[in-house]
Amino acid sequence: MNSPSIEDIARLVPGVRDAARVTVDGPDAARLVLFVAAGGSTNPDRVTRAVLAALRTAPPTVPRPDAVLVRAELPRGADGLPDLAALGVLARGAQSPAAAAERAAAAEEEPAGQPDAAGPEPVPTPLQRIVLGAWAQVLGLAQVGLDDNFHEIGGDSTTAIEIAFRLRGQFQDIDLTEILVMDTPREAAEVLAALGTRQDRPA
Repeated sequence: MNSPSIEDIARLVPGVRDAARVTVDGPDAARLVLFVAAGGSTNPDRVTRAVLAALRTAPPTVPRPDAVLVRAELPRGADGLPDLAALGVLARGAQSPAAAAERAAAAEEEPAGQPDAAGPEPVPTPLQRIVLGAWAQVLGLAQVGLDDNFHEIGGDSTTAIEIAFRLRGQFQDIDLTEILVMDTPREAAEVLAALGTRQDRPA
């Protein structure tokens, strides 16, 4: 009998709708990253812990991922299967030094105990502000949060393309597909940073 895959095991965890793995180059060695789709209302930390706990009970022949990334949905190709190329971009963005620098900058811009006047969310970085502005303008919203889910705040395939073109007007060498698979403004900013894009004109 064949051993289950890590995707099979992850799909057995309550709340997990689908799973897919990709291998990306890390600083010292290749990294195995497991993506799980768990819907927008599920606590990502809780899902991650549950998936890791399930994998600890798996047979030793089942590989253990170096990271588990939870998303509302997985990007899919024309065949309806998870788009592994798009997931690879997301995995590299999540682990890149540029993305880490973006997160560190966000933490530094907001002093401890001093939340932004608009709410408890940290003050966005300049790159995040560009992405937030594009989302808000295209979707016709007064304000968009860094972790707002695109589809839950009224986004669809048409507005996704509009946002991609708006951002492409401000950056060089952006592949539109890299933007279309983002669920949240935070993810979009991290992937833009990971791609090494350069701002073409002031925000």
